Amino acid sequence: MEVLPFTPENLAHALSNTLTTADIIPNKRQYHYYLNYLGEHGLSAKTIVIEENYISKDFLHDHATYYVLCFQDYKKVCKRVHFFAEAFDEQTLNANLLTSEEIPFWESYLGFTVVRPIPYTVIGYTVLRTYTEADADGQRNYWGLRKYKVHFFGRELVLKSLAFQEQDSVLAACATSAIWFTLNKASIDFSTILKVPSEITKDAAKLQTDGNRLFPNKGLTLPQISQAIHISGLAPEVRTATEEKKDALGDDTLYVKSEFVRKIVNAYAPIGIPIIMGIKVPMYDNSTGNSFYGFHAVSILGHKVGSENAPFAWKSDNITKLYIHDDQHGPFARVRFLEDGELQTPWTDIHPEQLPSYITSLVIPVYPKIRITYEDIESLVIGVYYILIAAFGENLEQQWDIQIKYSEDYKKEILVSSLEDADKLSIISSSMPKYIWISTLYSGENKVMEIIFDATGVKNAMIGLRLNTFLDEDVKAYIKEFIVNHTDDLKSLFGASGIKYIDFLIDNL
Repeated sequence: MEVLPFTPENLAHALSNTLTTADIIPNKRQYHYYLNYLGEHGLSAKTIVIEENYISKDFLHDHATYYVLCFQDYKKVCKRVHFFAEAFDEQTLNANLLTSEEIPFWESYLGFTVVRPIPYTVIGYTVLRTYTEADADGQRNYWGLRKYKVHFFGRELVLKSLAFQEQDSVLAACATSAIWFTLNKASIDFSTILKVPSEITKDAAKLQTDGNRLFPNKGLTLPQISQAIHISGLAPEVRTATEEKKDALGDDTLYVKSEFVRKIVNAYAPIGIPIIMGIKVPMYDNSTGNSFYGFHAVSILGHKVGSENAPFAWKSDNITKLYIHDDQHGPFARVRFLEDGELQTPWTDIHPEQLPSYITSLVIPVYPKIRITYEDIESLVIGVYYILIAAFGENLEQQWDIQIKYSEDYKKEILVSSLEDADKLSIISSSMPKYIWISTLYSGENKVMEIIFDATGVKNAMIGLRLNTFLDEDVKAYIKEFIVNHTDDLKSLFGASGIKYIDFLIDNL
């Protein structure tokens, strides 16, 4: 065990191994990210503790799959580097380890990173604390986290985070790492299997389409990403780029609209499974001085809602930033929305001209029982939107929020809502599917209407379960009368099941 102050030199030493010395580590993007994230402008780490001869299950699998067969003798044991926000020496640490009582000292624990005994791609299994949930410019929502138990020399510490590691470019590429981040959260549900990166790459290769060998791995296609997610027990929903523009280098590029990305992130956040995002990132060739774009994959696991509530049609419009795991930079990296389809990513920040990144695709892993998509619900909500416009006029301000939730979580929220006790009892005692879509209409911060849909049903069927209103009785009566008087004109807003939705609205108002 080695106890050191947190300094740039000591961090480089801690992340080094016999094949990647401390003078090489500062060439790594992850090193600079760690300095910023853990440094005085981030988590304010004060102390590093180095644990030698650590057995990492993930690396042990990868070692058995590939490294043990190499001519060079790669070690199977790693070292683990721990970070603390409190300054102390080895004597103080030993005294605290021998104390059986719960003491404030352990609250300063910031997490750990495993250093793999391989060349250059040394950052292995990592669990670090997040920033606080709020700051001056908004509220952070880290929805893709889980609890980890960390065993530190006989002491059990608990962190809420999401595991991270960099691709080793042999057994895993960026897409494999993104899948691994996602499965780390989804695996807390027993229907989903958490696998090590080499196993994920093997699953993806069952749909081999490009002729490249499996190991060393050069990257995964969208169909291969979907295949690996499917085999792990989730259902992938893929959204690809549909819009076209010139990128910052003047080349044609397809992109996904920023508004749509915000909607998807907001909609699927409550079930907590990180979303895989394909991005086109700016790169720079130091030898030639030329810029070019490359394709990359990251996992979205959080977002920030701005502190200023500007007028918007969708609550999701107020999302200003995303938080991602980017294996080539670090955990919980900030991504800002720029022009439509453009992002300011860590790749943008390190590029000499700070060229933007472009959103190229989304892969949304969901539980197989979730069969109704966000777009299915949005089309129904737009039908209600036009009914209200027809009833009250074009100037009616509507702010809609669409999210998928566990029905049990929704019932807990109902208990603290402003509904009458009779309505609360009716909802919490009713039978609901495990997953439900909730579409909420707001006026400012106040709820006006709430429509519950079955997320496990059939798209073309009537999937409305319940409608809750927070309106005066005379307003409800007016809306109901308007719908009754214009049924023939309004039913076309809801497609094949139009008349059923009209009856649903009338019965529930």
